[in-house]
Amino acid sequence: MLFSKNLILMNKLRPIRQIKNLKLNINLFKNFIMPRVRMVAINAILGTVGDRSFFKRIVRKWFRMFCYLPSTTSNRVVKWLLGDLDTVFYDVKSNAERQLQVRLEGKLLSEEE
Repeated sequence: MLFSKNLILMNKLRPIRQIKNLKLNINLFKNFIMPRVRMVAINAILGTVGDRSFFKRIVRKWFRMFCYLPSTTSNRVVKWLLGDLDTVFYDVKSNAERQLQVRLEGKLLSEEE
């Protein structure tokens, strides 16, 4: 589902992406695709190590397609351009834990009243 929505978004942004300005494409990817990636990242975090590595592989593939980079571009270059996906996982996980804690505290306070 997420993959098809990203493809639709990539097609809508195609006229801008075809300028083939790498900096512009990286910014477009971070602003339009990464929020969707963060929404689904919680599933990869809760899954196995294999799920996380598969998810990272898919995101790197989308990034290469989006920025018109060759598929042979090394993962190290993608990490340098896009940022570390483990950091994204950590941010999503800590944000989810923080929100859960706030909700639990609110529920406990309402039960005490």
